Amino acid sequence: MCKKVIIGALLGADEFGYATAPLIAAGCIMMRKCHLNTCPVGVATQDPVLRKRFKGKVELAHALAMNDVREQLNHLVYPGFARAVPGEWLSQYPRYLSAIEQRLDKLPGQVPRDRAWTDELQGLWQQYQALSERWQREGRWDPRLDEWRWMLEEYRVSLFAQQLGTRMPVSSKRLGKLWREIQDGGSQ
Repeated sequence: MCKKVIIGALLGADEFGYATAPLIAAGCIMMRKCHLNTCPVGVATQDPVLRKRFKGKVELAHALAMNDVREQLNHLVYPGFARAVPGEWLSQYPRYLSAIEQRLDKLPGQVPRDRAWTDELQGLWQQYQALSERWQREGRWDPRLDEWRWMLEEYRVSLFAQQLGTRMPVSSKRLGKLWREIQDGGSQ
């Protein structure tokens, strides 16, 4: 544990999360809003009224979005991500996290829309993972696949927090066009 704290400090961390595993197991998505009593899942809220409301559970209508956010965070932040993610994309993480926060803030008022977007995003991510894993097994690589992966992250921003802007023009149509180019170029 001490080694991880030192590495974190060297990378610029200004706080360390000891004993966060139990919170995550209870459903916490690490929005770090406990002290504000505005936690979207209410796992660690101190407000007695909110504690009664949440009791560590997520409304069924919000469960799909919460699961998608957990998955997104798992794909953004994993052991070694600071070295593995190119700097140009690592620098976008604050905006990606802000987009997640805005998504969760808006969720109660747009559950059907969020559900439709989540279904679309999960399908896109699954096709990316399948091709990426296949190409890894085959020892193949195409920089356009990496571009597509980050374009998908930008697409999330455009859907859930459009006011934050995107690094590049992005849409479902543009993702589809690049995907076809990757597949056409990958089959050669």
